Amino acid sequence: EHMRQYNEELHTANEELLSMNDELEERVSELRDAAEASRHKDDFLAMLAHELRNPLAPIVSAMHVLRLHPEDARLVQHAREVVERQVAHQARLLDDLLDVSRITRGKIELRKATVDLAGVVADAVETTRPLIAERHHALTVQLPEGPLHVHGDATRLGQVIANLLNNAAKFTDPGGAIVVTVAPETTD
Repeated sequence: EHMRQYNEELHTANEELLSMNDELEERVSELRDAAEASRHKDDFLAMLAHELRNPLAPIVSAMHVLRLHPEDARLVQHAREVVERQVAHQARLLDDLLDVSRITRGKIELRKATVDLAGVVADAVETTRPLIAERHHALTVQLPEGPLHVHGDATRLGQVIANLLNNAAKFTDPGGAIVVTVAPETTD
């Protein structure tokens, strides 16, 4: 009788331990998920901080042009367009920042459409031109004669190209050459 009671107690204790183990494993899984979400958020915020700085240089340059040439209607119009584009770009980035649910899931919405890469490259060059000029680089942009359409997110593509140009400007020796070539992929 004593052995049966002892076995029942052991069985009950074993069941309790198994239940506690399941609860611990579930908690560990939740903690891993929370850590992963936190890492995604940190990565996103680091990327966003970098991206929010990029449009500031062309805005400052445009304001400088407005200060120096307020009577030149063509330059004023161009500077206004630069500021409008860059502010719209920053607004999109701020929208991303405000959508905390996407940050915690590590997802950024892509707004895909048919995009002409020439315009995307032009905007990216505009964003990075102050750094390129500051480093006295020679920038050459080679575009196809006609439009080159892709299906993608114009803002994200522009960010990628601007980041590549920023890195080229930073890591090319002063006075060096930077070449951007946009061409369709050929299939042989």
